[in-house]
Amino acid sequence: MEYSYFAQALEFLVRFFFGILLLLMFIRFLLELYAKRFYNPLIGPLIGLTELPLRPLRRCLPVRHGALLAPLLAMILLQGLELLLLSLLHGGGLPLSLGLLLLVVASLLRLAIYFYLVCIFLQVLLSWIRPHSYGEPLPVFQMLAIFTRPLLGPIRRRLPPVSGLDLSPLLAWVLLYLAMLLVHAPLHDAAVAMMARS
Repeated sequence: MEYSYFAQALEFLVRFFFGILLLLMFIRFLLELYAKRFYNPLIGPLIGLTELPLRPLRRCLPVRHGALLAPLLAMILLQGLELLLLSLLHGGGLPLSLGLLLLVVASLLRLAIYFYLVCIFLQVLLSWIRPHSYGEPLPVFQMLAIFTRPLLGPIRRRLPPVSGLDLSPLLAWVLLYLAMLLVHAPLHDAAVAMMARS
C-alpha cells in the first residue's frame, strides 16, 4: 500500500516535470516557426529557459533547419522518456517498439490540441477584459495572437463576423475537439494495442 502511494507521487512528479518541459519546448517550436523576428518581452525568458538543452541537439542537425528541428526532436525525446518512465513505474518493461513511437506522436498531438484550446480560450477571455481599442495590446495577448493566427486566420477568411461577433474561436474549438475524438483517440488506442501485442 505504501509503495502504491509512493508510486502515485512519483508518477505525479514525472508527469508534472515532463509536462512543463514539453510545454516549454512546444512554445519554443512555435516561436521558431511563427515569431523569429517579432519583439515581445515574453520571448526572451522563454528562449533562455530552452536554449541550454537545445544547443547540443542543434549541433547534430542541419544548420539551415536546426533551430526549428531541435525543439521538435527534443519534444519527441522527452515524450518518449516520459512514457518509458511511466511504464517502469507501472511495473512494465521498456516497450521499445513501433507502438511506443506511435504513442509519442499521439501524446504530442494531444499536447498541441490542448495548448490551442487553452490559447484560444485565453485570447477570447482577454479580448473581453481588455479589447484592442482601449490601448496597446498586452504582451501575452500578442503572443496568443501569434500562436492562434495560423489556426484562426483561415477560419476567419471563410467565416466572416456575424453581427460583429467573431465566431472563429468557437468553430476552432469544435474542430480541435473533433481532432481529439477522431484523430488522437484512434491513434492512441492503436499505439496501446500495438504495445500490448509486443
